[in-house]
Amino acid sequence: MRRFGLVLAAAALVGAANTAEAQLSMQMGNGWNATFAGNVNAFWIYTDTDDGPKSNGIGTGLLPAFFTFDAKGKEGETDLGVHIGFAPQVSAGSNYASFFGDQAAGAQIDMRQVYGTVGGEWGQILFGKELGVFQRQNLLTDMTLFGVGASNFPGQSQPNRGTSLGRIGFGYLYTDFRGQFTYSTPAGKTLGLTVGVFEPVEFGPYNYGTTPRFEAEITASPKFGASGGLTLFASAALQSGEAQGGAFDGDSKTQTGFAGGGKFSIAGFDLVASGFYANGMGTVFMGDLGPGDNDQGVQSNGDLVSSYGYILQGLYTFSSKKISLGASYGGNFSDDISDGYGQTALTFQGTYHWTKSLRVVAEYSMVSVGDDVSDSDMNVFSAGMMLFY
Repeated sequence: MRRFGLVLAAAALVGAANTAEAQLSMQMGNGWNATFAGNVNAFWIYTDTDDGPKSNGIGTGLLPAFFTFDAKGKEGETDLGVHIGFAPQVSAGSNYASFFGDQAAGAQIDMRQVYGTVGGEWGQILFGKELGVFQRQNLLTDMTLFGVGASNFPGQSQPNRGTSLGRIGFGYLYTDFRGQFTYSTPAGKTLGLTVGVFEPVEFGPYNYGTTPRFEAEITASPKFGASGGLTLFASAALQSGEAQGGAFDGDSKTQTGFAGGGKFSIAGFDLVASGFYANGMGTVFMGDLGPGDNDQGVQSNGDLVSSYGYILQGLYTFSSKKISLGASYGGNFSDDISDGYGQTALTFQGTYHWTKSLRVVAEYSMVSVGDDVSDSDMNVFSAGMMLFY
């Protein structure tokens, strides 16, 4: 019966995509419930770099297109759940007429989420692949999650083959979707806590995770009158790594990171401030190689590089709930390799909420990357549509 119900739910999705509701849900005979949801978005993105090539293309914003499937049931006193999230792209890649190489994002499906949950009055355990905990609130409170932000880094000639950067590298590090076992306290409380162990991250020559990656997050949502809201958040991460082979064979180092911030909402205004400080995580991807000579987070002598960043953001939604206007400024910085190295972005965003599920978004960003010796600036213009179902 359960398998038959899932087949019916999949067939019904075609018709449900044209409704105003943002989900399709189906109750099955054994007490399990299946739900489909997600979004489709596409943006025209134009970049103009002062000392490099221009790019012009169509792709997704920071949020990829999503097709998500949830199945939830209750057996005895235990809540069970499964979530699978497919994240396809709309860009063919590199502006070729037909492109099927390893960078053909439009021909690929990113399996961002594959996890199960076990819960009850005591909280919830999540196991599988899901968004990381360290700095996730820094990302989720960023307005460019529903836009483009920085499409790439100055000097990169190719248009987007996948998602844009948003403020990844320009106010926080990418928390990524990681294999994990996490425990969260019951939802809906004033205080919330999530702690977990994660798949280790390779950083520089330290390519063996001698311990799992540990991450934790605490949130607080105190009462603030009838019309206002306040959310505070803090998170941390720690992981040890050892070099196997190469010049540093046998040496080990420990990555550490701390982040925090808050969101205050009142009378149509949303004000956000967040920041982080890390050691050995670089300026973009928490250890992976990327733009900038210090993004890896490790110096040539094997020492770890410290980095930090912040975001200041204001967003106002008019009383009609149709139009939102926002602006944000922030960046990521490191002084350990280059003199005053930094990546900053100033972004202006306008959103028209056409219907409950459809929005039109336009943005302009001024991006700068460099140090006290040289830098490169880039202007990013984008406009697109997002449809949630």
